[in-house]
Amino acid sequence: RYQFPARGAQPPVTLTWYHGGKHPALLTPEQYKNYSSGVLFMGEKGSLISNYHQHALLPEKDFEGQPPPAVKVANSIGHHREWIQACKTGVPAGCPFDYSGPLTETALLGNVAYRAGSRLEWDWQRLRAVNCARADEFIHHRYRQGWKL
Repeated sequence: RYQFPARGAQPPVTLTWYHGGKHPALLTPEQYKNYSSGVLFMGEKGSLISNYHQHALLPEKDFEGQPPPAVKVANSIGHHREWIQACKTGVPAGCPFDYSGPLTETALLGNVAYRAGSRLEWDWQRLRAVNCARADEFIHHRYRQGWKL
């Protein structure tokens, strides 16, 4: 579980990450099958489940006939193809490094917290968990003597 503080007018956000076959209990087996790799945004009046190719408002019966919003982000040709296209043409990828880097850092910190067995308070500027010294062994690699990168 990730907890992000309020920023300006934006309220605090709690993110629950599922992997390894686990999923939110509110999903039916069919929904889980169709969205096994996706996101579920939960709101006060309903939820939005989405993956790269499909989206649904839940509970579906409450949103029947609801027109979809206008498309704001073009469909991806795939992360690798976008990256190669960006390298060759200079056209920015849909998920550039200034966005994907912090996103990846956030996801990987979940693994660090799990392996360290502790909740982490992250200092992103110093790349340190300020409350868990054990996390350092998973964040900063120490090369054996005689080896370096």
